[in-house]
Amino acid sequence: LIGSLPKLKLDQWHDIFKRSDFYNKVNEENEPFLGLTEINLHIGVLDFLGRRFNDVALDANLNSREWRSTILSREIDGKVNWHPHNQGKVFARLKRLIVPAVYPTGPKIAKLQQQQQQQQKSFPALDVVVDKLTISEKQLGKLELIASQQDQNWEIEKLYIANHDSSLVA
Repeated sequence: LIGSLPKLKLDQWHDIFKRSDFYNKVNEENEPFLGLTEINLHIGVLDFLGRRFNDVALDANLNSREWRSTILSREIDGKVNWHPHNQGKVFARLKRLIVPAVYPTGPKIAKLQQQQQQQQKSFPALDVVVDKLTISEKQLGKLELIASQQDQNWEIEKLYIANHDSSLVA
């Protein structure tokens, strides 16, 4: 898949994919199969997980049953790998992550998000390192996070946040 989109509201596509059985298609290893092996997209505005990302360049390839991607935008700069086996695992090494404010949604989107929150969730394991993390315009510094799903919650195995003023280890 190669192209350019001025805007993509990925949150709205989630329900369509779910209803179409898109997420349940699997390959011979019983892993999710999107029917793609390469993605090279530029997206002017990407609405994802209730956040808005700008000028997103995504270059991703399926290699040895793992998606390997490079993402560059105003908010993100780095590499993200996704291994879809079982619940999946996200492995991210980012130079920069600026978590955008929640973007305004209409009543239909708000209702969809509320329904999604009430459904049982399946979370991928996380192994994330961010060199420069910013949330709500506050520079938090370096983040290291290792987490996995425990029942309907995250179990944080490692949390490390450090900047020039202090550090948090949990």
